[in-house]
Amino acid sequence: MKNTFIYGALTNMTSAEDKIAKYISENIDNIADLTSTKLADEVGVSQSTVIKFSQKLGYPTYKRMILDITSDQPDDDLNDELDYTESTSTTISKLQQSYNKVFALVAQLNPATSIEKAANIIDNSNCVKVFAYNARENYLAHYFYNELLRIGIQSFVSESITEMTAQVALLKKGDTIVILSKSGESREMLNFAKIAKKKEVNIISITRTQKNQLSKISDVNLKTVEYKDRTIFRERLVTESFLFLLDLLILSVVKLRPEIAEKSINKNRLYTKPAYVEPND
Repeated sequence: MKNTFIYGALTNMTSAEDKIAKYISENIDNIADLTSTKLADEVGVSQSTVIKFSQKLGYPTYKRMILDITSDQPDDDLNDELDYTESTSTTISKLQQSYNKVFALVAQLNPATSIEKAANIIDNSNCVKVFAYNARENYLAHYFYNELLRIGIQSFVSESITEMTAQVALLKKGDTIVILSKSGESREMLNFAKIAKKKEVNIISITRTQKNQLSKISDVNLKTVEYKDRTIFRERLVTESFLFLLDLLILSVVKLRPEIAEKSINKNRLYTKPAYVEPND
């Protein structure tokens, strides 16, 4: 159980927050069905204090906090796993159902207002610079970069920390950085964000649900799914949760600039279309 998570995730707790954290920690096996109203009554605080406590931990809802805290496996409602002896039909069904669940969860974690705010920031940016650190997030960063270019938005991406550092130095007011960092605690990404903040550059981040340093300094922080124990099956769900968010952002930006996006997409199609060759008889 996550007894240590409650105390480790908050600093400078108020006396009311300390009571909530202590109660949850001491009753971890019996709070799965505990409503925010009932918890407030048990602790002797207001319901709004309980709700604010869950938000301070980085959760969009109280229910989401309870689900995570009472689970040995974060997001264990997405717990289908690959059985090496199962039929292909079973694997298809499992993957389809898991994708549906993970997309629904991502939609729950990220309100439409957050997606819209991020899309508006991107649409009004002079240049969008996409930063990531590990292999999967670099792959996703390149995907997002290419999609931005396709809809006519100047952007930059690189796997080289040296190049990223140089690009951060060149940031100007009116630019935006998008940081993909599941932990939200990567030293390099945090340093880039802090520099961007000083330069009055917009910061959009995609991180885990739990509270992290990067989410605190971002103008918009979007949430992806989390797993304590990674498996072959779950790795795909984590990647798809990122892709779902990135596609939501792209489509939301397209709606803000339909003519520009359509013109840019058509140009790309024209440039990449192979020339017609008359077949030989």
